[in-house]
Amino acid sequence: MTWLLVIHVITAMVYVGGHILENLLLYRHSAMDGRLRVFKAIRVGEPAINVAAPIMILTGVAMVVFDDARKFSDPFVLIGLGAIVVSVVLGLPLLKEMKSLDLLIREQGETVEVNRRYKRLANGWSVLAGVYLVAVWAMVVKP
Repeated sequence: MTWLLVIHVITAMVYVGGHILENLLLYRHSAMDGRLRVFKAIRVGEPAINVAAPIMILTGVAMVVFDDARKFSDPFVLIGLGAIVVSVVLGLPLLKEMKSLDLLIREQGETVEVNRRYKRLANGWSVLAGVYLVAVWAMVVKP
């Protein structure tokens, strides 16, 4: 069981840490020479995050299934499962918006509309970061 926990923790570090780094980049667009560079940097890190996410979920579920001490009704497990649902419900539309903004900036430049949508994107990404940090807290503290 220990090896599942190690893999789970490592993939959670990649997933949550990567998301937080992306979140910081979204707010540092002027230091990165524009929003297109931010989107490019995020695309570079996405493969690692996209591999880590399902492994993190599978190892978490496996630990609950194979360890009699853990149950799907445990609060920390429910919080983790809730974070997955929130990630899908909020995260997928945000990724779609990011791709849309990337194209819009390439076509029209950084317009007032782009600035408004970008700010909304960054705020949504911050909400997800908060959700992930609550999930990490729950996994460590196990309320």
